[in-house]
Amino acid sequence: MNRTGIGAQIITRGANAFMGSRYCVSGKCSTSFLRRRAIRRVVVTIGANLWGVGMDWYIGVLKKFADFSGRARRKEFWMFILFSLIISIVLSVIDGILGMRAQNGFGLLSGLYSLAVLVPSIAVGVRRLHDRDMTGWFYLLMLVPLANIALIVIFCLEGTRGSNKYGPDPKGIAG
Repeated sequence: MNRTGIGAQIITRGANAFMGSRYCVSGKCSTSFLRRRAIRRVVVTIGANLWGVGMDWYIGVLKKFADFSGRARRKEFWMFILFSLIISIVLSVIDGILGMRAQNGFGLLSGLYSLAVLVPSIAVGVRRLHDRDMTGWFYLLMLVPLANIALIVIFCLEGTRGSNKYGPDPKGIAG
């Protein structure tokens, strides 16, 4: 039941197109609705699983909100930063929609969230520095304009293998 027109796109569907047949546009056939829907479900499921795994890292940091001892893996640190950024953006959009932004541009919800994650952010940063076998006082480099770039690079580097003076390897790899 395929029809093609010269210069015009004619879509012809069979009686059961909704339930799994193919439809064609100018001779080019596409997969059925149900196949596309199944592919979307797989993508959403994978996305939800990734969201769940990342959210576990985020919640893990919040559970250790004032723990400045020990070590934090790169994944733990960067997942926390990623989810904090996503939540901040969403709250900023909500602030804008609800008109809760002050004239300086800061919103009520995003401001409260920033205050709520301030201590956990510092704690996971200090634990990340411990993983590199560095003292947590290096975190103060965040206050120095160009030195904070060096600190971000340090956060990207792999931690020391095996135990160090701050604790065992969070990956469990003996080195």
